[in-house]
Amino acid sequence: MRYLRILGLTGLMLILAPFGGAAWDCAVQTWAYRQTYPWLPTALRRLITLHEDAALATVCRPPTPAEVQALPRRLPYWLKEVPQHFYQTGRLAPVLQAFSESARWVLWLHDPAVYREVDPAIRRAFYDFTRRHLDVIPPVFYGYRDPDLEAGRWDLWLQKVQAESRAHAQMLARPAEFGLPSEPTAWTDLDFRSTAFGIAALRLQRGISRVVQVWLYLWRQGHGSLRDLPLPYDTDLYIPHLSRPLAATPQVSGGQPAGKVPE
Repeated sequence: MRYLRILGLTGLMLILAPFGGAAWDCAVQTWAYRQTYPWLPTALRRLITLHEDAALATVCRPPTPAEVQALPRRLPYWLKEVPQHFYQTGRLAPVLQAFSESARWVLWLHDPAVYREVDPAIRRAFYDFTRRHLDVIPPVFYGYRDPDLEAGRWDLWLQKVQAESRAHAQMLARPAEFGLPSEPTAWTDLDFRSTAFGIAALRLQRGISRVVQVWLYLWRQGHGSLRDLPLPYDTDLYIPHLSRPLAATPQVSGGQPAGKVPE
């Protein structure tokens, strides 16, 4: 079964090959990486920020086609073998590398502009628009748990992410049909009320949430504690100012115990 899933992942990544090495640029990747911090348990946040410069250097490196093809083999390695090896040996370097590499790939998978059908000029306009509007993207969080991830169904997890990103890629590929400018120069007039903002915000919010989900999966596999999560472990969706008030609002500097967590 494991080999069948790896074959399925390989076929999926053939579809997902990037166009000309395109991806979110370093400013977007760095912003998204740091947006994960408020949702992490204290001990994990300290580990993630321990060597932030080295982690960001990894996260900002655009994927190559060869790396894309290798992802089906790397994903099970990061999610199972690395944390188990850490629990047995205590070696920290492979764990830190797994955290930064997984963040790099999860964010890339949420980039709708990597698909070949998106016109290169529209792709650049979308990236420029996203970079200009990072500061007004709200910190929506889609929870800590993913049933496919927790069950080791990585092929289904990747298919789900791909389906979401590809749906938004179709909007970028046919901009006029979705209220987006067909001329890249007109994208400079768009603001947070536009369809472009909705695409950028949703893909980044989902990507940030899934980085946290992957990290917590790794953390739990290594027997890390979840007892000081900023939100209850079973949170499905958190939208500031709309969700039920919490005992403590998530902050980068810390978090309070909240909700039931797995033993």
